Amino acid sequence: MDSSGLREFLSTLGVVRPRQGLFEGWLLWLLGVGCLAGLWIGWLSGDGMVAAPYAGPWFWLSVMVYYPILEELLFRGALQGSLWRWGCWSRHEWLRISGANLIASLAFVCVHLLHQAPAWALAVLAPSLAFGYFRDRSRSILYPIMMHAIWNGSFFLGRVLSVNAS
Repeated sequence: MDSSGLREFLSTLGVVRPRQGLFEGWLLWLLGVGCLAGLWIGWLSGDGMVAAPYAGPWFWLSVMVYYPILEELLFRGALQGSLWRWGCWSRHEWLRISGANLIASLAFVCVHLLHQAPAWALAVLAPSLAFGYFRDRSRSILYPIMMHAIWNGSFFLGRVLSVNAS
């Protein structure tokens, strides 16, 4: 693959620097709101849980580094990026949500159905749409990876705090 083909491939995946000056204020606000929402939802869902699954450093490394990078590369990078590049209806927006984002987010929910109850799997739709929104606007997966890591970390921290408060 020549250098232009590699650049095009990385661009489709969103492995590029985000567009500058793009919603930094909104991103910071959303990161803060996401962190508080994650803590609250984690707290509410953690009642009656045991702390053991959240004790190890490998757990925290996986939910705050491994899963956000892997899932964002797959869903926001490869899937949403390819759908956006393909064009057609996937670039149409409804309420500022692109068709590519909607399809990638629905696929993200479906994958969560493999390991979670339907209500919990559906609960990832709103954060996923937010991750995809910033993917569309910035053309990069950097912001979605950061958002995903903070969301996961705050959600499970809320669960830990709930367990320890019991």
